Amino acid sequence: MNHAAPPGRAQPLLTVEQLDFGYPGRPLFTAWSATVSAGLTWLQGRPGSGKSTLLKLLGGALAPAAGRLLIGPVEAASEPRRYRQQVFWCGDGPLPFDHLRPPEYFGFLQGLYPGFDVGALGQHVQAFGLAGHLQQRLGALPSGAQRKVALAAALSAGTRVTLLDRPFDGLDPSARGHLLATLDSAATHASRAWVLAGPGVDAGPAPWPAALLELDRRERRCNAVSVVPATADIPFRRPASGPTGAAALRHRGPGADLPPPLHTIGRRMSTAAPIAGPASGHLSSLDGLPAAVRAHNADLLNDRLSVADYRARLCVELQTTFACSRASLWRFGGAAPGDLSLTCVAAFDEAEGPSSGGDVLNQSEYHGYFEALLQHGVYASIDVLTDPHLQGLVAPYFLPRGIRSLLDTTFKVNGKIFGVVCIEQTGAPRDWTLRERQALRNVSSQISLAVARFYARPRERD
Repeated sequence: MNHAAPPGRAQPLLTVEQLDFGYPGRPLFTAWSATVSAGLTWLQGRPGSGKSTLLKLLGGALAPAAGRLLIGPVEAASEPRRYRQQVFWCGDGPLPFDHLRPPEYFGFLQGLYPGFDVGALGQHVQAFGLAGHLQQRLGALPSGAQRKVALAAALSAGTRVTLLDRPFDGLDPSARGHLLATLDSAATHASRAWVLAGPGVDAGPAPWPAALLELDRRERRCNAVSVVPATADIPFRRPASGPTGAAALRHRGPGADLPPPLHTIGRRMSTAAPIAGPASGHLSSLDGLPAAVRAHNADLLNDRLSVADYRARLCVELQTTFACSRASLWRFGGAAPGDLSLTCVAAFDEAEGPSSGGDVLNQSEYHGYFEALLQHGVYASIDVLTDPHLQGLVAPYFLPRGIRSLLDTTFKVNGKIFGVVCIEQTGAPRDWTLRERQALRNVSSQISLAVARFYARPRERD
């Protein structure tokens, strides 16, 4: 396994420019830049230097406060969907969608990654000894089998960049040998890059040529990248566990950088436990929400905003204030009872930015959701994947978007049901607090009054 460095190594596939990121009271990266080329790259650093955090940033599971991420010419901020299709992050947490069986999970990922190699997947499933687990739900699998499922997906995704955090953890000798053989081939790949972090092979020396990317916790910058020969000793240490997902910085406008994927779905969902509650900064921001909405209402009624711009501003305000993944506005259509519909008229996604909507949900297809929403006026779901009222929406709506939790409120105009204000969370389930539910209900009431006044004016409106 003594390979020459691949000729493509001189051309970077992944570029990081001026990256800033840190947790509260703990800055990690300041104006940090680096490049990763084809072949293997070992990510090395002291405990707490940010190795796992960096992989999450590169894969889009965390959002940088500033800087640029590029795979070839594709920039994460300006083309988040294309960027995500070219990077696969395999973390060490539990798998998402634990109600699915492995074939269903693989099929879902196949729809997200254009280069997903079904043939290679079959080989990895056999080599990892997963054949006997294919009829079990992911949540029922032992941790080692879950790890193998995640690795089989990562090795089959066909992305230009593959990020593996602690890839050897929990593997039996046979599975470890298969992973080593796969990485042996990856070392000479001219058009794909593999970045690995975490404890290495027990024997110590890296069995392939690899680039070494070192993180210096004190300097918070990248040391020089060098090519490590196959006989070099790479002394990996088990990194100290650090804070996860809750520290992700949020969008402040359409130009902000936030590419969370699952692939995005899987990656964000693999962040440990359900979100117990919002951070204190988020709670304080709820106090200022009524005033912000009043200001947007005033701009609409004084013709300083068009209807489209008003909707867009509200969505940005909601997504930022609730620190959620997505905020959207929906309008009811249809007149006959039982034949209603909901059309999304505006949305703001922390990954994709603003959208004019367009999704349509029909009561005839999703009766359980409409019935619960209309009956209660406020519908909070901690986990949409297990909510009995939402099962019809799982495959066509929630899975493709990676949505795990939602909070919806209806509002009326002149006594008639008119619209829905919706906030959604990707990743781990989110337990909506009573304060959040009340805040969104109040926002709906404010919007209701503004819309009623707007349409009462003797002028043609949108």
